[in-house]
Amino acid sequence: MIGLPLGAQKSGALSVKVGPEAYDSASRVKLGPFGRPLRKGISTSLSRVRLSDYGDGENALAEQLDCVFPARLRGQVMVSGSEPGVPPYPGSLPTCNPAPMAAFYVHDINDTDSTYVSILPGCSRVLQQNGCSNTKCDPRDTTLTAPYPVPAGVTLPAGASCVQFHGCPDQYPVVFCVTDNQGHDNDQNWGVLTLFWDFINALPSAQPCLAGQGYQSGACAPCPSDETACEDFCVNEQTDPNNCGACGTVCAAGATCQSGVCTCPSGETACAGACVNEQTDLENCGTCNTRCVVGCQAGVCSP
Repeated sequence: MIGLPLGAQKSGALSVKVGPEAYDSASRVKLGPFGRPLRKGISTSLSRVRLSDYGDGENALAEQLDCVFPARLRGQVMVSGSEPGVPPYPGSLPTCNPAPMAAFYVHDINDTDSTYVSILPGCSRVLQQNGCSNTKCDPRDTTLTAPYPVPAGVTLPAGASCVQFHGCPDQYPVVFCVTDNQGHDNDQNWGVLTLFWDFINALPSAQPCLAGQGYQSGACAPCPSDETACEDFCVNEQTDPNNCGACGTVCAAGATCQSGVCTCPSGETACAGACVNEQTDLENCGTCNTRCVVGCQAGVCSP
């Protein structure tokens, strides 16, 4: 399926524009559209969920989610976009060891908003991330690619071509369609949504890593001695707020994992998945889930 945990609808098409600020290395799971914190009481759980990112903008959302929720993203599909940090586009991606994910790119060779060359480094990153034997992204190099068969209902615009890169695992293919003089809003006219849905639905089941292994540089490998395999990803249970002390133990938003124990900042308490100050919090005044109408002062609701 195509899922959009962060983002917005735009111009009648699903689209996402997210900058690097959307990744919060401290709270991580408490992010809303464009990096704004989610309202208290709302949490983001992606346990055993496979998502795809259909984006029109920076090539950052899927990578950020792949860092925050390792080995959860089954695939991403993207129209246009650019790799953060490629001139003249600002930003950067979080440093992590992401798991592989299938990828489908559509980009116009003459795009002036997000230039064609600005997405190629992101495509190369994904090729490497997926463990492909070829990591050079050049969709027009026939020695690196093979024609990709488009499904019924899709008529490529004049001058367009779709290819699949050689050397990638069957579970994690990388496909790239290059168009010529097609605006950002024209992609639905020739069936890009059908193209994307067909790609996602045709993906074979991802094979899990063996016990004690996690994805590293696009392939399953034994975890380092100080890390534990949690659902195909190697984590440090002493410091990982999503696997604190044990796999799947998620710390409250704002908390850190210290020596395998979730710890809220001084003066705060974990309530409904978030660290709050019970002395002033309207929804957790004095104790968790004690809601005030007017205000909360010193842990007591104001009259």
